[in-house]
Amino acid sequence: MTYNFGLDFAEPNLEKGDLPGPVRMQISVKAHTGDARGGTFITPVCVSMGDFTRQLARLRAELYELEVQANRIFEAHEHSGKKNDAS
Repeated sequence: MTYNFGLDFAEPNLEKGDLPGPVRMQISVKAHTGDARGGTFITPVCVSMGDFTRQLARLRAELYELEVQANRIFEAHEHSGKKNDAS
């Protein structure tokens, strides 16, 4: 599977002087293509509805994997006794 997205995770580090706060996550774009007009794309060109449907399924699967990773991180954070105020 090609990975177009990444999960960026940050937890406050009090020892380094960060202020207390919730775990922070963002989805980043790791891979994309562009065109001469400055467009940014996260799929290859699709020439049929079947191609397009497969690309959507791949993106959905990738986003689902990120959701699973994020759930693990948030659960570990909460089980460690730290409360995430963002929920």
